[in-house]
Amino acid sequence: MKRLSVGSGTILVLVIAALALSAWPIQAAPIAQGDLPAGATPVRLRFAPGAVGTTITGRLDPLDSDLYVLAAQAGQTLDASVEERSGGPLLYVWGPDGSELVPQAHPMARWRVVVPAKGDYFIAVNATGAATRYTLTVTVNTPDSEQATRIQFTPGATSAAVSDHLAPGETDSYVLRAFAGQTMDVTIQPMGVPPCLAITGANGAPLKSCAQGSLEWHGRLPATQDYFIRVRAGIGQANYILTVAISALRPTPTPQPVRIWFAPGATSGAVSGWLGAGESARYVLRALRGQSMALHLTSTGALSKQVFGPGGSSWEWPFIEGSPRIPSLPATGDYMIVLTAVEPGVKVRYTLEVVIPPR
Repeated sequence: MKRLSVGSGTILVLVIAALALSAWPIQAAPIAQGDLPAGATPVRLRFAPGAVGTTITGRLDPLDSDLYVLAAQAGQTLDASVEERSGGPLLYVWGPDGSELVPQAHPMARWRVVVPAKGDYFIAVNATGAATRYTLTVTVNTPDSEQATRIQFTPGATSAAVSDHLAPGETDSYVLRAFAGQTMDVTIQPMGVPPCLAITGANGAPLKSCAQGSLEWHGRLPATQDYFIRVRAGIGQANYILTVAISALRPTPTPQPVRIWFAPGATSGAVSGWLGAGESARYVLRALRGQSMALHLTSTGALSKQVFGPGGSSWEWPFIEGSPRIPSLPATGDYMIVLTAVEPGVKVRYTLEVVIPPR
């Protein structure tokens, strides 16, 4: 495969991302992805007849990249992931003609986006400072293929089991709703050739990928939302029993939000801190009806962002959106900002700047 040259800005991004996955030092956050590398010759991905995805393996020298391209239709869901491990490679994804899919996006081990228009989409796999082998999994699903069977627990139960069989290459999808702070145990008991197990939050944050190999997952859930469990057969038929257990929800006291104050004459204020997986930070500040509010967030990991305003108004943005903005606030009063760490096992350092210009 053709190797891509990288500039000093990209080298800084990759070094910082590798450090953030292996330790928790105080460091600058990664910069935005930038333009599609000029002059690079991408390798076109083609799916087998009837398939909705493919898996590619490769090897990268330190700070090198491999570039791929595939066609997708408007409204389809593009899901690209590499192994989630310390020091592993990271991905960028671009739209047709090298356009940014998500402004200010950072390199990540997984991208899951709804394709906005028909065209070619580009995926770069970047080494993060050391020679590495990688497995890239790419799927493109239509809305119909995203249908999932909802798992329901009987009254009073905290677990449920389902069984099925899959032809080679087929996937069963299941979904259930759970609350932030609950723990979830997912186990597959294979009967014959083992399938693979992948778990994803409705917000796109991965909990487990097929590349990790294990047939079980245990962890504390980072957010209140639907969670999708996918069981996929490999080259052989797969018979299986899937068991899902959710811990009982225990109420926990909600800490009081920290108030953000602007210096006299200033139009912005900043706060910073650390969040463990599933933890949240809450901030509050006062603003006037008709003012705009912009959030500028830099972090060493993925954070979800929510704003709650007077009268029940609320806003929420994808974890890959680093600079959301509310053009016009609907009422005068206190607005609460909630940041939540969504990556399992990752402690995140962040800095949040809130900008509210005068009317």
